[in-house]
Amino acid sequence: MLKKLVVLAATTTICLIPLIVYSNEDKQPTLILSNVTNVVFSPNTRKIVYLTFDSIMIFDRNTSVFSKKELISGVCEGWMVFSLNGKKIYYYLEYREAGKESYSGIWMVPLDKRTKPEKICPVRPNQWAVNVSFVNNQKIIYSTGYEIVALNLSEKKEEVLKDTGGYYHHFFGLSPDKKKIGYLDNYEFEGQTTLRIMDLDGSNDRLLTTFNQNPNENDSSKELAYDDGVWGADWLSDKKIVYTAGYRFGTIVEGGSLYVKDIETGKRISLGADNVNVFKTSPDETKIVYSQYFYDEYDNIIKRELWIMDTNGQNKKRLWVIERGFITRIFWPKGKEIFFILLGHDGYNLFSIKMD
Repeated sequence: MLKKLVVLAATTTICLIPLIVYSNEDKQPTLILSNVTNVVFSPNTRKIVYLTFDSIMIFDRNTSVFSKKELISGVCEGWMVFSLNGKKIYYYLEYREAGKESYSGIWMVPLDKRTKPEKICPVRPNQWAVNVSFVNNQKIIYSTGYEIVALNLSEKKEEVLKDTGGYYHHFFGLSPDKKKIGYLDNYEFEGQTTLRIMDLDGSNDRLLTTFNQNPNENDSSKELAYDDGVWGADWLSDKKIVYTAGYRFGTIVEGGSLYVKDIETGKRISLGADNVNVFKTSPDETKIVYSQYFYDEYDNIIKRELWIMDTNGQNKKRLWVIERGFITRIFWPKGKEIFFILLGHDGYNLFSIKMD
């Protein structure tokens, strides 16, 4: 029996009573790759790219053939991304040996040629590149941790769109119409993280979530309590963002509650899903898949489960009970196949599960 939790919401929050379905026969996921912590998918999802210590590995799902692209030197960290045509991979390379800092930066390697990687641009000292989205074939947006940067690939020229002034942030992506940038500000351990958006050129930066400013304040017009923080976010459509928010103090994070925020009206909808640690919206903007990690008082055990629901919080259906480990990332690149990385006793492994 799944423990039900009560969500305390602001006056601008709409609460829905969900329909929950417990399947007698949960779907069984398929193991795709072992010992991977981060992957990217080609536009048609046929190829999966992942990292080893010194190489970029490419797995063709149709032929089950592995191929290898050597890195110049160093360790690839932070992010990788396919070009829009699926013929190139852009990645961030960090070199950790003293005197070799010149290797650090953003690189590109073609998939179909025996060409050495090409350095697109360096990364400034004490910065690192994390998360990336293509605006078009010539422009990407990425985060350095303290800045949000636009990079012109043909001119190899950067433009800083947002400097957070020393506060770490998390850039979670471009809106589907590629006109807005979404990010979490003050994304620090036990920080009061907020949800923000801005236009593609860095203008019109605005706050989407409000907090009570001290432990004794109980302003119902504020969306979140003083002790809460925003944990994750993802674009649902050009006008809506899904995010998790929950208790921000302590060394163990069980997860937050799922909400949908309308960026035009300011209204927030509670989706009736709590203790959510990771989630992902579907490409067609109709579903949300999410992982729950919670203590079940009835059975007196920790439970970890994978669920799916409509974007209005209705028709919740459990996909899988996770017997060991927990899900660290979820990918939904296209169609009805969902991918996720599971951290278990044998390390990080990539699985997929197909919808009906």
